Amino acid sequence: MRVRTNHGNTEKVDFYDDFIENIANTPWEMEIYKRQMSLAASIGLTHSEPQQQILFQTKIKNVLMPYVNKYAPIGTSRRNMMTKYYYKVRRAILG
Repeated sequence: MRVRTNHGNTEKVDFYDDFIENIANTPWEMEIYKRQMSLAASIGLTHSEPQQQILFQTKIKNVLMPYVNKYAPIGTSRRNMMTKYYYKVRRAILG
């Protein structure tokens, strides 16, 4: 007797394939498909994620940062000074 090495070739898979072949073009075939479709519809689309809102502040930052990076690259004293004053102004506005 030959040992099966194909992982997709199992008894359960063979049973389902044989079952579908045997009920082809019968009323039970439509019943099976209706049950599967109702289960799929009740589950819904689980793979889709809701789109996240992007803050207006983030949009402005994404537009301005390329110019800021040219004027004051990261790690320079100019950038550190800008960061320091940015946070002072932000604290004054936000409290």
